[in-house]
Amino acid sequence: MSGYASGPSELKTRASLFWPKELISEHEKVSIIPLLIKTQDRFISILDVADRRPDSWKTILHETEGLPANLFLKHLMVLTDVGGEPLKRLRPELARMFPDGKMVFEWKGKKHAYVFQKILTARTLSNASLFVDGESLATGHELDAAEEDVIMLLLFGAAATNASLPQDIAEKCMVGSLIGRKAEVQKFVKQRYIFVSRITSGAFGRVYFY
Repeated sequence: MSGYASGPSELKTRASLFWPKELISEHEKVSIIPLLIKTQDRFISILDVADRRPDSWKTILHETEGLPANLFLKHLMVLTDVGGEPLKRLRPELARMFPDGKMVFEWKGKKHAYVFQKILTARTLSNASLFVDGESLATGHELDAAEEDVIMLLLFGAAATNASLPQDIAEKCMVGSLIGRKAEVQKFVKQRYIFVSRITSGAFGRVYFY
C-alpha cells in the first residue's frame, strides 16, 4: 500500500491529471482571482481616464505601478469571458475576418481603425503565448504586439463595422464602450468578479469534496 496516495494534496495532484480542460480553466481563474481583485481599482482607473483616444489606455497603463500589461489583459479576458481556449479557436479565422489587416470600429460617435500587428499571422493564441498563464502573471510582462492586438479586440470587437466575429464572442467584446464612464465600469467589473468568484469557488468546492 506504500504507493497509495493518502494525503489531500497528493490526491488533488493525482486527480488534476484527469480534470477536463474546462475544469483546469476554472482552476486557473480561482488561483488568480485574489490578484485580480487586488488590482481591480487600478484597472478601473485606467478605463475611467483613458477616454481621449481608443488606445489611450496604453500610455496610462505604461505609467501605472502594480498593473503589468499581461495582468491588464487577463482582467479583460476574465471580464469578457474570452480566454485562451476561445482565442485559440478564433485565431485561424481572424485573417479571413479582417482581410485588410485592420479592424474598423465605432467609438464615441466616430469611426476608428486599428491595424493588427501580430495575431493575424501568429501560429497560435494561448494563455502561454499571451503571458496570461499563472507563472507569467506572477512575474509580469510588458506590452507586446500580440497582447495589444488582443486587448483592442476585446475592448472594441463588438463595435467592429468591417467584420463579424462569432456572436458568442462579439457580444462580449464591448468593454471599450464603458471607457470614461467610471460608475458603469465599477458596477460591471465588481459584479462580474462576484459572479466569477462564486462560480469558481462552487465548482472547486464540489470537486474537492468529492
